[in-house]
Amino acid sequence: MNNQNICRFQGRLTKSPADCFKRFENGNVNLAISIAVKSQAFTKDGEPYDRTDYPQIVFWGEQAEAVSTFFSKGEPIEVTTKVQTRRYETGGEKRYVTEFLVIDFQPKAMASAAV
Repeated sequence: MNNQNICRFQGRLTKSPADCFKRFENGNVNLAISIAVKSQAFTKDGEPYDRTDYPQIVFWGEQAEAVSTFFSKGEPIEVTTKVQTRRYETGGEKRYVTEFLVIDFQPKAMASAAV
């Protein structure tokens, strides 16, 4: 069985990427930002309603620099990611974070035109 760790999202950036951009002492750069992803869900009675989720998306290196330079808050984007869960401790308490690491991305308008 071939296990695949691929997730694709289309949504809008919830913050200004320039405000989320980080440069580390070792020269690495990253951009951790959430995107608003809309979908349709159903109540217990079967009535449809709009639902919005906010997955945490992480860009590294040149991708982080490009998004922080050319994208702005509210702009539509399509990302292909892989899911990663990491653990850390703060104040003696274990915490878990699930993030989506970007493999590829493009403006959503371009993604719609390519279909």
